[in-house]
Amino acid sequence: MCIRDRSTGDSLGAFLDGVGVPKVTAHDAHVLPAMLNSEHDVWAFIETPKGVLQVEEVCASGLYQYVAMGLNDLSMELQLPLSYHNQAIANALREKGSTSPPRDQQLFNRRMPLLHAMSRVVMAARAYGVHPIDGVFNDPSDPNGFRQECLEALSMGFSGKTLIHPSQIDIVQEILTPSKMEEDWARKGVEAIEASEGGVAVVDGKMVEDLHAKMAVRILSHLDL
Repeated sequence: MCIRDRSTGDSLGAFLDGVGVPKVTAHDAHVLPAMLNSEHDVWAFIETPKGVLQVEEVCASGLYQYVAMGLNDLSMELQLPLSYHNQAIANALREKGSTSPPRDQQLFNRRMPLLHAMSRVVMAARAYGVHPIDGVFNDPSDPNGFRQECLEALSMGFSGKTLIHPSQIDIVQEILTPSKMEEDWARKGVEAIEASEGGVAVVDGKMVEDLHAKMAVRILSHLDL
């Protein structure tokens, strides 16, 4: 939601969980506090090359609780070509004799030019305790493609993914919520480390230590959300 002054946010009060700020740069942290209610979480949307280059300052400002990728706008500003993921373009290319790559390769190709920006946002977010959120998947009629992107988000270290359709909710929760296997490992890991005298233990035949205990606690905390 766009808020032009503090009074608007205050009047909405509890009706808002958070406020999204589009096309964030480092400068915004100097002017936004006067426009925001301190009770609302603030989402920074990284949608421009300047935003990517300044994301460390954005996350270090302490203003934002979430930093989200705005990949559609970023793709446009980077002047990226239309990709195989656009089915109409893929069909036109096939009519001209071009061979379409496999589906998973299409998805990878579509986001490959953005991987540096995405990794930089995750790195900055984790360095300053901000939650990194992957960008939207534009085709709600393609659950398999959406599932693939959720798996990519998980593998890259994102905490979540922005959505454009209710049909995407179950898939993103399934993939980004710790599995029963992860939960079982986390509980056993915490118990084993707590019971050990030297901070090192064995779980399921593998060594675990303090860093694994921190991972386990993080997994369990996600289940309590």
